Amino acid sequence: MLAIVVGAVTLPVVAAPARAASAPSVAATVTVGTSPNAVAISPDGTKAVVANYGSASVSIIDIAAATSSTVSVDANPNTVAISPDGAEALVTNYGSGTVSRISLTNNTVVATLSLGAGTRPGSVIYSLDGTTAFVSEGAFNNVIAQITLSSFTVTGTVSASIPAGLVLSPNGQTAYATASVSPHVTYFSTSTLAAGTIALSDYFGTSATSLAVSPDGATIYAVRGAGYALVSILNAVTLTRTSTTVVGTNPSDIAVSPDGSKVYVTNSGSGNVSVLNAAGAVTGTITVGSGPNQVAFTPDGAYALVTNSTSNTVSFIVTATDTVEATLTVGANPRGLAVNPLGTKALVLNYSAGTVSIINMPVNEIVGGPTAALQQYGIGQGGTCGAGAPDSVLLPAFGESVRNSGWGSSWARWPNGGRGGYVCTRQPIYATSGWLIAP
Repeated sequence: MLAIVVGAVTLPVVAAPARAASAPSVAATVTVGTSPNAVAISPDGTKAVVANYGSASVSIIDIAAATSSTVSVDANPNTVAISPDGAEALVTNYGSGTVSRISLTNNTVVATLSLGAGTRPGSVIYSLDGTTAFVSEGAFNNVIAQITLSSFTVTGTVSASIPAGLVLSPNGQTAYATASVSPHVTYFSTSTLAAGTIALSDYFGTSATSLAVSPDGATIYAVRGAGYALVSILNAVTLTRTSTTVVGTNPSDIAVSPDGSKVYVTNSGSGNVSVLNAAGAVTGTITVGSGPNQVAFTPDGAYALVTNSTSNTVSFIVTATDTVEATLTVGANPRGLAVNPLGTKALVLNYSAGTVSIINMPVNEIVGGPTAALQQYGIGQGGTCGAGAPDSVLLPAFGESVRNSGWGSSWARWPNGGRGGYVCTRQPIYATSGWLIAP
């Protein structure tokens, strides 16, 4: 048996058991309101908030229990954001020109802010510190409103030509907005509101329809799908366009891998995904289902999910090989998509069915890994290890009985029924070299 010395303590290493890939599956289907079209998952991964555009409501889903509660809001809720601390959500109501503030502690609307008569809010984001929010008002007002949350009032505006989607930079200092019909991207400081535009001057001035920002914040990728098949690469430092790349027909959504090495673009008209490198050059094409719409990477970047809106499926792409590993049938007309912070669950909004599919993500599980004796003490990411555990935990796969060695916590993909999370142990801790068993 090998050993690793940590400080003055020598920990023997037991060889890791074999791995086996699990297939994705629909864990549950939850009925929500009419025409669900936006979803956000809380930072702790326990709740999701769904905007039901056709029924003037939001559904708050308990993900583990696969249950939902309905909260009435104003007409046509169309976008949703959850605060960084997970305590509340903001929902924009397109049909009434208002923003609903919802407590996620008791699932109630605590305040409603009117943005003015005829306003049509299009997107909402929180600042990283959760003290302010920004809402695009592109239909008539041509501004982006800053909301100070302590007073829940509009305390500033940014002039923008028909702003639509909003994206925050990784450091939270800058926000970017698409313009519905104008050939540029608006940027502004989230602290001073100083603003400007990055011109998209080529290809007859086509507008950006969706945006993504690289993890280092240096590059902005702008999909230009309004009659064209383009992605423009923008330099966030020089605030200029550096290049434009031709992708598939009717590109709709874009996502950047967590390490920034790959960019995926869904092409709804050609039934595929364009793979771009960090510089924006196309390096491959992945065939998926019909009408690919939304795309999202898992937090570790191992998988990307694509909703196929007209074939009622979700494609699971292995990013290491850019191949589809599995295709899962969900409800009618899947559109919205979100992956939880651990990458163990995904939620898919089935727009025409009025349902949400809760998906168990594919994971590399451990064959002969921790037994139920260990798994029953699995905790959430924000939890702590406490009293009440057995004095010893038997790991039959290794012939080890671990006694009285003190509490510790270790993250891996196999705790909590093989679906990921933290687990309290009588210290076996897994490292890349194998199991570390405290003496």
